[in-house]
Order: sequence, then structure tokens, then C-alpha cells
Amino acid sequence: MDPQPNTQKNQKIGLPPMKLYLMDMDETTKHKSSQIQSHPASPSWPFRMPVIGTNGSGKTNILGNLFLGTKAECICKSKKGPKGTSYGSRYIACDDLIVCGYHPDESKWAFVRYMYGIISKDPKAPYYENIRFNYILPEKIPSVRAFSP
Repeated sequence: MDPQPNTQKNQKIGLPPMKLYLMDMDETTKHKSSQIQSHPASPSWPFRMPVIGTNGSGKTNILGNLFLGTKAECICKSKKGPKGTSYGSRYIACDDLIVCGYHPDESKWAFVRYMYGIISKDPKAPYYENIRFNYILPEKIPSVRAFSP
């Protein structure tokens, strides 16, 4: 059996390989950034993304990385991102992030909320984006039966 990198083995015909940038948010100082400007496999807007998995499977790490990308690292280290970008970029550049879950005090979501606050605080900052973060407990979601057709 010929070992192949996952980017080649799992690649769909006609799509370029995508570098997977994963940062273990518990060990943020041990990684090197990579930059993805855009990719044909990105979801088209608008989209919703339910994420389901067992405890400890890395759901929050993957989502945190998608929503923060290299921007958090570049802001924290006060350095500009790769050539042509300013202070990194977010892989999923949504303007309104709504997270629904049972653990609003989880430290990883607190970090994402904190970084969204920094990014959206000062319109004169070079890394500024008009973005919002909201966390909703499942009990607060209205029943679909409450909506009339």
C-alpha cells in the first residue's frame, strides 16, 4: 500500500488540496501559522453548521480555529499576517457568530468571545472587523411550534 498525504488521498476531483490549520487552543504558543486566503470547498453563504461529536473529540478546537484563524495569534503577538493581509484572517469570516451549547463558561469559548470583543472594539484598529459573538443556552431557543407558517 502506497502511503499518500491525506490532502491527496481524500481530495475530490477538481478541488485543490486544502491545508488544515489546527491549533490546540490549550497550547497556543506551540504552533506555527499558515494562511488560507480562500478555497473552493468553503461553504457558500448563508450557511449553518451543526457540529456533533463525543466529549473530547476536538469540536471546540476545530470551531475556534475556523472562527479565529490566524487573527488571534497575530493580534496577541502584535504582528502583521502574511503579505497582503493585515493581522491575519479568519477562515470562516462570519459577522455574527451564534453558539448554542450547554457549557457557556468553557474557557475555549471564553477566549473566542474575548478575541471577538478585541477585534470589534476599536474601529480605528488595523485588525478591526464589525463582528458579534452570542452564546445561547439550548433552553433559550424558542420552540419551532411557536412559529406559525
